[in-house]
Amino acid sequence: MAFLGAPSATGTWQLHFGGHHLAVNLTYANGRVAGTTPFFVGVEPTSFTDDDGATVEALAAQSDAIAALAGSLSAKQKTAATLSASFSDVLLGPDKDGQEEGSTWSGFAAMVKLGGSHILEGTDHLPFLLILLLPAPLLAAGGRWRGLVGARAAVRRIGLTTLAFTIGHSLALAISAVTRLDVPAWPVESFIAASILVGAVHAVRPIFPGREAVVAGVFGLGHGMAFSFVLAEMDLSAGRLALSLLGFNVGIELVQLGLVALALPTVVVVARTRFGPAVRIAGATLTGIAAAGWLAARLGFDNVVAGVADNLGSHITPIVVVLAVAAVAAMAGRRVPTIPTIAQVRSGRDRSPRGKAPSASPHR
Repeated sequence: MAFLGAPSATGTWQLHFGGHHLAVNLTYANGRVAGTTPFFVGVEPTSFTDDDGATVEALAAQSDAIAALAGSLSAKQKTAATLSASFSDVLLGPDKDGQEEGSTWSGFAAMVKLGGSHILEGTDHLPFLLILLLPAPLLAAGGRWRGLVGARAAVRRIGLTTLAFTIGHSLALAISAVTRLDVPAWPVESFIAASILVGAVHAVRPIFPGREAVVAGVFGLGHGMAFSFVLAEMDLSAGRLALSLLGFNVGIELVQLGLVALALPTVVVVARTRFGPAVRIAGATLTGIAAAGWLAARLGFDNVVAGVADNLGSHITPIVVVLAVAAVAAMAGRRVPTIPTIAQVRSGRDRSPRGKAPSASPHR
């Protein structure tokens, strides 16, 4: 038992008492309890069977309550509540006093896992990249999407856009983390929502055709600053920051590249079908509505759209997987009706049964 300050009926002081399975800190102000933080109670074993055969769990209600609380948190709230990706115990014994359990490699692996989980459980980083890749197979003319580029050109555009986004957010993540840049979260999160909204509009009507990679790099800076918030909350020492930063970024890139690889066949195949424009416009419209809801919420205007978008955004990975499987099946199976590329129309290689070259239907 210990006192911090002098016990009195008028002043502020703290009483601490505890043991192996109990730690309570009570702060008194003017004779009344003003705080009980931190508070720890534990039992061992967690349950036992008494002489009558009944099972006794001393802290079952408290355990269920904390589990329910953790389960009610959204992915973003869980990320904000995570103090560290791992913990270390101090080892005691011959030749081990003061050493920490674990290794440099296990810490690095934990950060890789945390980076990957941040992408998979997040709701707004992948939608931005995917919506920017949606018009990659298309050609712009007269302020509208018209015709298609070849498959190789589409893949090259997707690769350059992904690379630019990677460079942008990696650079911002490194600078923000190393310099411990203290920036409020709401303008960064609002910037991210606005970037998704711009990408959705571009998918419907070309705003910056041919410059998607540049735009991805610029907007990637804002996304990288958002990534740095996770490391800032962990309050890493200077010695651990560099390796943790590398591991976290590696985890982000591995998951991001994997999902882009899954999305690539869908983007290329669907764009070449007759229903490609409808799919693109529908996807862009839904994404734009979600982005508008996020933007309003992050500017202080709560709305139902943002909540629905958060729930849907957490399922984007399985959606991408299902679409990728469908696209691969379409490529491997029966040939679907396609819209000819501009090059095919001009060369006359893609001709109708009557021998006439079809015109390139404009993409709305």
